[in-house]
Amino acid sequence: MSATSTVRVSIIIPTYNEERNILDTLARIVCQDRNIIVDGKKVVVSLEIIMVDSGSKDRTIHLAKLFGRKYNMLSLYSVPKFHHSIVRNFGAKKSEGEILVFLNADAKPANSLWLRKLIGPIVMGIADASFSRQIPPRDLISIDSAFVMTGFPEKSTLLNRKTFLEFYNESGIFFSTVSCAVRRDTFFELGGFNKYLPLDEDQDFALRLIKRGYTIAYVADSIVIHAHKLTATQVVRRYYGYAWGWKRIMRIHKDLNLIPSLTTSKRLIENVIKLLRCRQGPRINPIEKIRLFFHGILVIISVATGYMT
Repeated sequence: MSATSTVRVSIIIPTYNEERNILDTLARIVCQDRNIIVDGKKVVVSLEIIMVDSGSKDRTIHLAKLFGRKYNMLSLYSVPKFHHSIVRNFGAKKSEGEILVFLNADAKPANSLWLRKLIGPIVMGIADASFSRQIPPRDLISIDSAFVMTGFPEKSTLLNRKTFLEFYNESGIFFSTVSCAVRRDTFFELGGFNKYLPLDEDQDFALRLIKRGYTIAYVADSIVIHAHKLTATQVVRRYYGYAWGWKRIMRIHKDLNLIPSLTTSKRLIENVIKLLRCRQGPRINPIEKIRLFFHGILVIISVATGYMT
């Protein structure tokens, strides 16, 4: 191996009341393999972590400061209010990395290869942005788990103007800021995330990338553990919001003729059934079955209402 180079990577983590997750997530980040081989040459990742807190009332900031005393790669910032786009844009402006990685505080890298696999396509010049596969926690039975299983298939692919609709028709998404990466210059060329979108900012960003001729890599080997156990109220708010936001995306990008896919709905139903029948570990509680069915009905109502609003 004849030469070694360095790539600067900034991991940007928005937080709000994440005391249950933040130390685990940060610990998994520092354990990442930071060596990438490109054309026989070793590329070493130089890492910084930018945490942007939106007024946490719990011990999130305290725990992050404890972590920062041990690892000097962490910079901590505070903003008065959370907003998906604005908080991430703020973190990007504070960063120095050539590659920007956005990671939710409750998205746990599944192994030490998460970062290397995620940024690999960008470092190798195959893609301009990338996003990870999400899998639900092993014992979590929820409608959100079914959505995660539907949206993030086991096979990697490259999304561009010719291929993005095929991926969308299968999974229902284009991108996810839960765990993603993008070239710094590309991110700022596009103006970052759309601050006028309270939700679905990642889908809008992906479509702007594709329309500019950029390529997005979906990296199934870069895995984060991420899904929620929601209350009925949270289900209604979340999926109403997604549908309302997606309606706006369809208007903004009406030139792409985006239409919700029946294939995605079919796969979602299949994954709900799979959750009920193929659970590992203890036998599923009948109450969980009822809750999952009830939440599925709420999703249908919430999505329909969001589209009609």
